[in-house]
Amino acid sequence: MLPWRPRSSLADRFAVGRVFLVGDAAHTVSPLGAFGLNTGVADAHNLAWKLAAVHHGEAGAGLLDTYAQEREPVAAATLDQAMRRLADPQLHWGRGPEADAARAAAGVWAAPVVHLGRRYDSAAVVDPRPELPSTVDLAVALGGSPGSRVPHAWVDGISTLDLVASRWTLLVGAAGDRWLAAAAEVGLPAHRVGAPWLPDDGAVLVRPDAIVAMRVTTPVPDPARFLADVLDQVPARPVAVPST
Repeated sequence: MLPWRPRSSLADRFAVGRVFLVGDAAHTVSPLGAFGLNTGVADAHNLAWKLAAVHHGEAGAGLLDTYAQEREPVAAATLDQAMRRLADPQLHWGRGPEADAARAAAGVWAAPVVHLGRRYDSAAVVDPRPELPSTVDLAVALGGSPGSRVPHAWVDGISTLDLVASRWTLLVGAAGDRWLAAAAEVGLPAHRVGAPWLPDDGAVLVRPDAIVAMRVTTPVPDPARFLADVLDQVPARPVAVPST
């Protein structure tokens, strides 16, 4: 039996033409922190809806370019966090103020932030905010910003994470009547949400993978036109060519 040796690796590219790498084919991660499987699942979650959209003619092939744009930086950061923990396992397992201070000094993020606090920066996000406002508090790291996972909030006993249900969904604030009407006009599922991360007259557009594609915090003159433009821009929808 050969001795186990820790290693991590990252593919030079996650996508070339029609070939996409996910999971261990794209990256190998030290087991400390249990980041490897979750990172691989997140790869597949990111890619699957994009492949489906292009296959069904709902998006242009350019949407597939955003897979590598979004997942490569996240995988690189995850590998870095895993190796920092491997160098000193107490940075992962330690609890209490002293352990928190040691993690901060070593640049080690809280495990939930590594797993779920990712921020995507690509053409599939409007006005992305890739910087993390917190590497300690997941609730702060999310916050409804473009490029981040939509935060949880209860809506009539259902989590916002279940409301999006693998489809484009608009979440609007308490005073979002104009947004609800606009969503109905463009054929978009919409729900009113009372949450501190969503202003009363604001709205967030959530992708099928539960990532916030757009966030609006101030009124716009024509919400329906605004939504239609974003839905054309973000999925890189193909332009119809008139028949001859």
